[in-house]
Amino acid sequence: MASIAVDEQLDTRVASFEPEQKPRSVLGWAALGVVGVGIFLYTFGGWILSGDAHSVSPGTSKVPTYMTVFAWIEQPLSLIGAVLILYFFLLRPWRRQGHVTQDGLFILAFMVIPWVDSCVDFFQNWFAYSSAYINLGGWDRWVPGWMAPHGNLVAEPIVWDLPFYVWGGFGMMAVGCWFLRKVKTRRPSLTIFQMLLVAFFFGFVFDSVVEPLVWILPGAWTWPGAISWLTLFHGHYYQFPIYEGVLSGLWWAALACFRYFQNDKGQTIAERGIERVRVSTKRKAWVRWLAMVGVLNLITFGTYNLPMSILGLYSSPFPKDILDRSYFMDGLCGPGTSYACPGTNVPIPRRDSAHLDPAGNLIVPTKSCWPQECAGTQAK
Repeated sequence: MASIAVDEQLDTRVASFEPEQKPRSVLGWAALGVVGVGIFLYTFGGWILSGDAHSVSPGTSKVPTYMTVFAWIEQPLSLIGAVLILYFFLLRPWRRQGHVTQDGLFILAFMVIPWVDSCVDFFQNWFAYSSAYINLGGWDRWVPGWMAPHGNLVAEPIVWDLPFYVWGGFGMMAVGCWFLRKVKTRRPSLTIFQMLLVAFFFGFVFDSVVEPLVWILPGAWTWPGAISWLTLFHGHYYQFPIYEGVLSGLWWAALACFRYFQNDKGQTIAERGIERVRVSTKRKAWVRWLAMVGVLNLITFGTYNLPMSILGLYSSPFPKDILDRSYFMDGLCGPGTSYACPGTNVPIPRRDSAHLDPAGNLIVPTKSCWPQECAGTQAK
């Protein structure tokens, strides 16, 4: 009996002690989220306040009519998609329940992720948007540590791109979860690892089909520096690196799994421990949001942007079919600029460093003038 009494007392002490434990998980993710929000504010604030936000011209090449038509269809559709997601998954549930739901927090978290958008060009410019879209140039050179030159000339299609992280980020996350639920219903014996493979397969097939047909072929963007032997349709403006499908699939899968796998309290990996945070309910929502921002930044950078930027270091020479289209080149490199485009025999320049021009001459900057573009003189 004494032993039982001691055990009961011990159980009581353990039970009473558990709520007092530090909620390290959610606070750790929230701290990472603070970093992500800080980078977002620094990047966009620096871009806007510096005067860098100005349109990149399509240049001398005539944009094909079908590309122009597609651009003017795609941009309003992107805005409409974002508005629908915001209404049905953020505003309406918020109004009905009196607080921001978990999906609402996801959407708000996606809205501070766009700073990573073209970080595939972090080390050198091997990806490009079409400047036929409404753009204000790019914010890339305000990303901390950015190395590639001309980060302000990446023609970010701002009317299409910013809404994409609402309907494309959260939307595909929700679609991926729906697909996983359907698969689990049919095959309840699947393990977590098998579910991860299912999510990856879904994301890989989706991106490998939709991206080339819906966005690349109609001219929304191009992959001029894609590694030739790992690229479909190499030599054409619509060439498609196979590893883009693989890593995009990994990104979609990670997003879907992030939302799909929850504990018995309905918490994602980012939110676990929130019940032990001793703040008001409203402040807990802020902590949960920051934690989601932290996980989304880690997923986006870890599964996609970082490996893609590293692969960009092995860029193949740009095909003539892209070099001849100024609305894809955006003044980043090649004809009409003082920068040779990336390739196997071209040294990788940093911002304001010496570099080769398209003719192979060495250009040495006369001075350090960041964040303005440096003037260059040909070395003798």
